[in-house]
Amino acid sequence: MNDLIKVRKIVTHVENIYHEGGPAHGNPIKKGAILIVLENPYSGSYVEDITPMMEALKPVGLDAANQLIELLGGVKQIQSYGKGSINLPGVATIISGFFLNASNCIPILWPP
Repeated sequence: MNDLIKVRKIVTHVENIYHEGGPAHGNPIKKGAILIVLENPYSGSYVEDITPMMEALKPVGLDAANQLIELLGGVKQIQSYGKGSINLPGVATIISGFFLNASNCIPILWPP
């Protein structure tokens, strides 16, 4: 990606849920996630200003969001969105998820 961001792995996941308690759905509810494992260039050291890495992550986050939107059938299908991260020594993982079953909803893209 660039000097600061070295992607190790990208994992995508999509579920089609037809019934999970309550009445069965005519159309499945889709849930999707994308995980990006990347090298943490600051691992093992104190860095006062991590702004350069945060800036370098913006295109990675936008690319991940666009990949997931495409997997789930387009932005008009997105109902809700969540995100998180897991930090391990030397590794940072970005986790984003979109949930579908409504129209005319716009996801929040991360990083902002």
